[in-house]
Amino acid sequence: EELKRVTPPYNGFGSEEDSLRSCMGSLNPPPPKKDLQKMRDKNGLILCFNAQLVSDKPYDADRRFVIQFFMEDDTIAIREPPVQNSGIMGGSFLRRQSMKHADGTAYAAKDMYVGNIVDIVGHKFLLLNADECTYRIMECDDRTFPFSNYTRLHEPLASKIEDIKKYFIANYDGNGELDLEGLAKCCDSIGLEFNKQELITVWRQTDRKGKGRIAFKKLLNLASEEGFSTQR
Repeated sequence: EELKRVTPPYNGFGSEEDSLRSCMGSLNPPPPKKDLQKMRDKNGLILCFNAQLVSDKPYDADRRFVIQFFMEDDTIAIREPPVQNSGIMGGSFLRRQSMKHADGTAYAAKDMYVGNIVDIVGHKFLLLNADECTYRIMECDDRTFPFSNYTRLHEPLASKIEDIKKYFIANYDGNGELDLEGLAKCCDSIGLEFNKQELITVWRQTDRKGKGRIAFKKLLNLASEEGFSTQR
């Protein structure tokens, strides 16, 4: 009876590519193939997110992580910053390597967006926010990151412009300003089902100076055809 070579399951040590190379039956296995064109095109493009560990354990509630995604080779690195007076020493949580979903497909850049939960080495991380450089990378590559494509988001926003007016007439007094949380409440109230990354995309179009608050008239102007043409 012919014996068939069976590849053992990945045990989590080192990279999966290196583990597979050791099972090829050769003393000098060839190195894993790399997409050189992608490495040239995406060289230096790193997505950086602040993340929270999704856990029901009380001592995990205050733990925060920095997740980096390297677009040149789709690898992920995770580190935990130290927290003073907490007992959390911090340090490297995951050295840079490619990771896979539970179904075996590799994590890609499109999986990285604010509000998403990524499952890595048996831990779930909620992506809380990103740095300015990451937001700009995503907004300049709307095919890879559709949630950062404001052109796509403008149509549903414009269709609700009258509802936006009614919402602010009913809910806002005084200076008529709102913050990102207020924008989220407004969208939820009028039936705009934007996820967190999409809300940030809309917000960044209105709060271009990064003040943290805007006049609601800016939102109305952004939703109008005139405002859309100006932003473009």
